Amino acid sequence: MDSVRKARERMNKLPMLLKDCHVPAANYAKCVALKQNVLKDDCAKEFNIFKECILKSAKKFGTK
Repeated sequence: MDSVRKARERMNKLPMLLKDCHVPAANYAKCVALKQNVLKDDCAKEFNIFKECILKSAKKFGTK
């Protein structure tokens, strides 16, 4: 069950990733919250900024 162990390790690092990316996460959440009927690509710009931040942070912490 090596895959389960690795998944748990990644999940344990999630708070650190979110801590590094709290500003882009808040901006994305704000964009979604302001929409009454969220459609695809409504908040694409904010999502992509948040996604890039998470990827950079994950690389820094050595996770996927």
